[in-house]
Amino acid sequence: MEIKRKRLVYSMAIAILLILAGLIGVLVLKNFPLTILLFLVGGLVLVWSNQSIRHFKQTFKPQVISALLDFMDERLNYGALTFQPTQKIDIKDFISTGMVQEKPYKYLGEDHLTGKIGSFPFTSSELLVQEPAKVKGGLETVFKGFFFKIQMDQSYEGQLWAFSKKDKPSLSDSLKVIYGTGGYLIRDDEQVSLLFYATQDFPAAIFLNPGILNYLEDRKQELHTGFYWHIRDNNLYLAIRQDEDLLEPNIFKSNKRFDVVQKYYSQLSRLFEFVEIMEKYI
Repeated sequence: MEIKRKRLVYSMAIAILLILAGLIGVLVLKNFPLTILLFLVGGLVLVWSNQSIRHFKQTFKPQVISALLDFMDERLNYGALTFQPTQKIDIKDFISTGMVQEKPYKYLGEDHLTGKIGSFPFTSSELLVQEPAKVKGGLETVFKGFFFKIQMDQSYEGQLWAFSKKDKPSLSDSLKVIYGTGGYLIRDDEQVSLLFYATQDFPAAIFLNPGILNYLEDRKQELHTGFYWHIRDNNLYLAIRQDEDLLEPNIFKSNKRFDVVQKYYSQLSRLFEFVEIMEKYI
């Protein structure tokens, strides 16, 4: 992929040089046939380069993610993983979490992944959700990052929400949904930096057991911000905010960045690991 990127840069440079040569031909040499030829060849190369760059950007991230998934697919606890780069998780699933009160103004997604972690089927996407800004013009981001829906073996009465304490000021819509459905604060946990809300009929003790709480405490630094967890019926929803556009290719710089690939893999692994812990302890 790096060789292909360099070829695209060279082709763009050649196209620009041909067009510049055409300008010199018409302004200095007054050679119109040569100018037309140079413009024609330069324009064709430029069009080809633009199309190739668009294709390169569309296929780069899926190729890297597919390679990561092939590696993850070999783990014994994971079922076959299916990847659809242009698809996204259903908007109804995102609304079900309570992160928004109604259909959001802008709901974009990609990198749709389905599979199984242990006995739990799951589906996930990278999402960008935006609403009109309440104070100033334009759009404000409600959520940007990884979003998972996991189907558990058993359905439960009521609902549970958990999110990072630092994120509470930005989750006013979620709190309205929580209080509107009868939810209340059941645990303000300093050890894990999370707030837990639930409805009266939810069996919180099943999910806030020592095994799960110990795991959350071990991952305290990773979950101190941008983490959202919701349980409803047999559905477990997980969201981890990711403000960076990971694995987006740059045509003019090398994309051999192990740190970026590692960060993407870590985010995905963290979500998978959390589901494994849930399956183990509930």
